Amino acid sequence: MKSIRLLSLLMFITAGAFAQTSHQTYTQKSPNKIRVNQTNSKKILKEVEEGEAYLIDVRSPEEYNEKHLKNAQNINVRSADFSDKIAKLDKDKKVYLYCRSGNRSGQATDSLITLGFNSSYNIGGLDSIANSGYPIAK
Repeated sequence: MKSIRLLSLLMFITAGAFAQTSHQTYTQKSPNKIRVNQTNSKKILKEVEEGEAYLIDVRSPEEYNEKHLKNAQNINVRSADFSDKIAKLDKDKKVYLYCRSGNRSGQATDSLITLGFNSSYNIGGLDSIANSGYPIAK
């Protein structure tokens, strides 16, 4: 069963890499998307700060180092060790995922659901989240 989940995850990642290189948009399969606004950005920030949820930036380390959201961890969805790093997270906590546009975070959201996470959400792209009032790391 675990090997089937890992194979599914690798298929998601491979499809995502292809989508990025060919400029195709990934269509998220799960309905777990949240459009961040001023109200829920404060709620997300509070949950992350209180340890009730994770905030994961699924972009590359280079992108993350340029600019990222406050309290975000970087787990690159395209890295070979993505599933190993994700497996270290508590599956019962909420996981909020974001990237540049919402495409890679959609892939990651579907992958986490496949891996048995109860509450994973694609919250979209960095700039739109920051524009809603969520703070950028200094």
